[in-house]
Amino acid sequence: MSLDLHTSSFTGRSLIEASAGTGKTWTLTALYARLLLEQQLNVSQILVVTYTTAATAELRERIRARLAELLALYEGTPSADGFLTELHRRHPGEDARRRLLLAVHGFDEAAIFTIHGFCQRALQDAAFEAGGDFDSELTQDDREVLDALLADAWRHVLAEADPAWARFLAKQKVTPASLRQALRSHLGKPYLRIEPREPLGGDELAVASAAWEHAEQVWREQGAAFVAQLHAHGGLSQSTHKSPKFELWAAELDAYFADPAALFEQPDGLAKFGAAALLKATKKGFDAPQGPIAEAFDTLLDALAAALPAGRQKLIALQVQLLDQLNAELPARKAAQRLLAFDDLLNRLNEALHGPAGADLASTLRSQYPLALIDEFQDTDPVQYEIFDRIYPAIPDAASESRSGPGGDLCFVGDPKQAIYAFRGADLATYLRARDAADRQYDLPFNYRSTPELIAALNHLFDRPQPFAEKGLDYPPVSAGSKSRARLVLPADDSDAPLSLVWLGNDGLNKGRAGEIAAIDTAQRIAGLLAASAQGRAYFDTDGQHTPLKGGDIAVLVASHREAASIASELAARGVPSVRRGRDSVWHSEEAGELAAVLAAYAEPGREGVLRYALATRLLGRDALQL
Repeated sequence: MSLDLHTSSFTGRSLIEASAGTGKTWTLTALYARLLLEQQLNVSQILVVTYTTAATAELRERIRARLAELLALYEGTPSADGFLTELHRRHPGEDARRRLLLAVHGFDEAAIFTIHGFCQRALQDAAFEAGGDFDSELTQDDREVLDALLADAWRHVLAEADPAWARFLAKQKVTPASLRQALRSHLGKPYLRIEPREPLGGDELAVASAAWEHAEQVWREQGAAFVAQLHAHGGLSQSTHKSPKFELWAAELDAYFADPAALFEQPDGLAKFGAAALLKATKKGFDAPQGPIAEAFDTLLDALAAALPAGRQKLIALQVQLLDQLNAELPARKAAQRLLAFDDLLNRLNEALHGPAGADLASTLRSQYPLALIDEFQDTDPVQYEIFDRIYPAIPDAASESRSGPGGDLCFVGDPKQAIYAFRGADLATYLRARDAADRQYDLPFNYRSTPELIAALNHLFDRPQPFAEKGLDYPPVSAGSKSRARLVLPADDSDAPLSLVWLGNDGLNKGRAGEIAAIDTAQRIAGLLAASAQGRAYFDTDGQHTPLKGGDIAVLVASHREAASIASELAARGVPSVRRGRDSVWHSEEAGELAAVLAAYAEPGREGVLRYALATRLLGRDALQL
């Protein structure tokens, strides 16, 4: 149902589903102001949770500014905000003004946290109920502790490994560092079901090791004679078994059998000198070369082919074992060192809420925060949801409960369409479960960010059953908001459709080539639009006033830093400067290098080489003739 910010009920559990551009943050700040006055709360009693530090800071500032504007309205300053004007009409009087005054001046006490910040505050404020330490240190990186545990576990793995298993691990380049990279994102998540759990059968690795030892012995005893036999045969295909290559293959086999650790690094000669390959290469009228070496090589090849998938399964089993071990030992090791990582905050609070004193802890937090607003709820995971589900339990017939009833009031705000990407560990199934448990569901039907034409195109694009191939996840159509905006005018060829797809051609393209073509096409289109702007053919029209289109008005969304660099390079080749966000340091840029050269020349003007290097930079703009 559509949300009416003045009259819609928020008793019990509520959910606001808000697509991008529908004014979610504006709605959240308005809801905060309404419920502050309506439920007669102070800012320390309204819990607001979001999922990043930057979002928390922005939300804090937006809420404070909204309350300050509402307070100014109570003090006689007119406001263009229709919602605040109506809120003032509904809650007149000195009591409301005084509550707002205390809220604005005491806003530093507002309970606006990241999810981890809330868990840390809850564990500190209710340390007795939570059974936690008062002096644990929060660490942003527990890698050092994890590395120490992995190093210990790795030493035990290698100490107990048979030769074939150790050789397989070496081939796969498994190290404590690679294991940390593979396992770290799965640690501290008790809701994960780790599979497989079935015991491994067979001993293919040991069979391969035995086959290698037998082949090594036969090759060492008969290898030279066997190669001489092949040279003298004369009936082998020269396309696959050229005699000049026999010595090369033999040398590779000598090296292979001299190093037991090379078990899985079989050289070409192992297959070429095998019985099956020799039979296939033998010409008509000739008997295929035979002997113990050829048979031993085929046996070894078959054993290696079976051992590789068996080794991979054993590696998976090792990772499962390490996950269990680390999930048990890592929290204990950190507790001994009085350290807490971010996941520990979530898990400790969740464990405390479901422990012997969990009901008392939940009651304490509910009394402290009778109202909770959870922003960006699509980013939640099962542990985070269980925390709020325990603190604010669902109450049957919540609509009939009085406000600030025994279950508290909980409102989730989110966009489930964003949860399908799991940007921050989001879990779509958890979101859908929370939605089913809500007493009511609201939506924001107007988009204020995009043009009506683009909104209509996207509505049409997703107007089909299960547009995201997920039951229960739909694309609710939205309408364009009434917000006035400048109209973008583009050359006729570029403005025919609000949403366009570019077909790269019918020829097969690999990912790299497709990326190159896309980067070139994107740069050409942007350069063309900016050229049209310079000619007065691309602009924003505001009541007849034209504002030229600028590079800063154009955004390019990419999937990786590499794609961003490629497009930036193509834009630079066309004389179009660009700014991109990435992992590269500004100190490693060409401009930083040239600036360092110029500063070095100023620091030591007597050094001719340093001076010449500075003059040759593009920063100083000297050409070859001037130099």
